[in-house]
Amino acid sequence: MNTTHIREARGRRFYIAENALASFIFSLGTGSFMAGLLSYMGVSPAACALIGAFPQLGCIMQLVSPFLFERLERRKPSIIFCCFCFRFLLGFSGVYTLLTNGGELTVMPIYLAAFLMAGFVTPGLNQWNMSIAPQERRGRFFATRDIVSAVCNAAAIFAVSRALDNLIASGREREGYMLVFGAVLVLSVVDAILLMQVHEPQGGRIHKLTPGELLVPFGNRRYRPIIAFIVLWFFTQNLSSGFMAVYQLTVLKMDYSTIAMMTMISSAVSIGMSWVWGRVADRMGWKRLLMAGCLLMLTGYAGWSVLPGTLIALAPVLQSLTTAGSSAYNMSSLNIQYALSPREGKTVYLGLTAAVSNLTGYAAVWIGSQVQPALAGVLTRQGIPALFAVSAAGFCLCALYARRIADV
Repeated sequence: MNTTHIREARGRRFYIAENALASFIFSLGTGSFMAGLLSYMGVSPAACALIGAFPQLGCIMQLVSPFLFERLERRKPSIIFCCFCFRFLLGFSGVYTLLTNGGELTVMPIYLAAFLMAGFVTPGLNQWNMSIAPQERRGRFFATRDIVSAVCNAAAIFAVSRALDNLIASGREREGYMLVFGAVLVLSVVDAILLMQVHEPQGGRIHKLTPGELLVPFGNRRYRPIIAFIVLWFFTQNLSSGFMAVYQLTVLKMDYSTIAMMTMISSAVSIGMSWVWGRVADRMGWKRLLMAGCLLMLTGYAGWSVLPGTLIALAPVLQSLTTAGSSAYNMSSLNIQYALSPREGKTVYLGLTAAVSNLTGYAAVWIGSQVQPALAGVLTRQGIPALFAVSAAGFCLCALYARRIADV
């Protein structure tokens, strides 16, 4: 094995470790932890859903970032800087709000700025990640990445959740959330150091984009179906997913340890399924894997819509279904985009798709936040199960439409 291959293999190991840490940081700064912080401040469920969907809103910056990254022969320094800013601001939004006793108006601008930075860096980061994967057995490589991430994330989140529950039980809720978001601040530095160790393939061609080139993906007949599919997927999922953490905490009365235990169980299932997904992709193609993800999400959301309070023990099963479905989608959709887009200008294709789909997703969250208060007035459980049912129907449509996507 020559020096280049050794460096590439070493870089892939650091990438797998960094991906696991990045997933942990994201879990700490979003989902039930952010929902809990906002609920602690007295924010309404509808407002929690809107703020929790800032990751989708921030993706509008993916329309802008290709103008930078396509002009750079070496993108690694810019990507590391942007990733650090995103993760640091993610932790700072919670810490600053707690220190100043602020409310939703305090956390919103910092939290939004974090995800605007995340959206900006995502096309360049995704292309970098895809370019370092080995050409052979790509499915197995991404399965290994997801398995390591799932194991580390589940164990770390469970430990943090137990600590947070203990602090809340002792009347130290503020200190508990300070622990969570303070950890994000510290880990953002560690993550940047790991990213520095990942190799960057050389030989990228500098391409000066014009605004008109942003519309090129819409004119690509092979690529258009994946754009339409991802837009439909994001609308379907985000119509109700923003209420999931609030639903678990306030309606089902689940504590953080229970949610963390549920996450560990679903992660264990996801670990096994990630290995299966990698083999399915290598043998049957990414399209079939995408359709499998649709069917799992349909089943999971349909289950959440009818889950009675007396059968909370079934929650890990539903969480496992949606986690497995989401991992199948994440693994397949990015690889399909990468395969169907041309060799040059991939950040334009990835950025446009992400921006359009995430803006659609945020529009779905806004619609859900407007509908949910009305449903709460006429239905039990704040009307949230009805939104889960609509999402389940939407995933059925996703599965049907996926047949139009080219096999890759």
